[in-house]
Amino acid sequence: DSSGIFTPNLKKHLACRDDPVHGVWRTVICAMTGLLRSCRVKSQNLNMYNIVTSEPLHRQCLSLVADFLCTYDSVVFSCINACAIKRDMAVTNSTSHDILGLAMPKTALQNMPSSSVTFTLNNLGEAGDILALVSEMFTGSNRKQFESTCPVLYKKLLDSSLEITQSLTSFLGAVGTARELFAALSTLNKAIEEET
Repeated sequence: DSSGIFTPNLKKHLACRDDPVHGVWRTVICAMTGLLRSCRVKSQNLNMYNIVTSEPLHRQCLSLVADFLCTYDSVVFSCINACAIKRDMAVTNSTSHDILGLAMPKTALQNMPSSSVTFTLNNLGEAGDILALVSEMFTGSNRKQFESTCPVLYKKLLDSSLEITQSLTSFLGAVGTARELFAALSTLNKAIEEET
């Protein structure tokens, strides 16, 4: 029953998650994505019908978005890094380590997640917007131009996108496993209650 104890807490949680400044930031990211997508689709449609394309406009749009990403790279990467699980790469050269009396191979230590991951609603929403922009930057001819124009930012965005994708995949896998575990425990609990 959703009308019980949890309703006031849910309303309080939903009320405190709105941040107008963050909303403006996310809207700007979405506008950049829309601008780039619009220029790319228009250019593709004109090419399909052998019409002289407005390539300078498309390049100007891509340049504008690349400048935007270069200017705000610290903000963009702070969001991506907050949602990405950083692997512990400070592992010694030995083949295994003793943790709580258990010998663990070096690769197991490298795959242990950091506790600094913050999957908040705002971070995940912003990360989704940023990944949509990155996806548009890496689509078709945009990728080639972006890679030649900003090779360092290109590489950094590519690596960060892979990290956040791995993190979200791990998170969703863990959520699915937890859901199955709780469903099994609930079924077991019902079976025990029926026996008594």
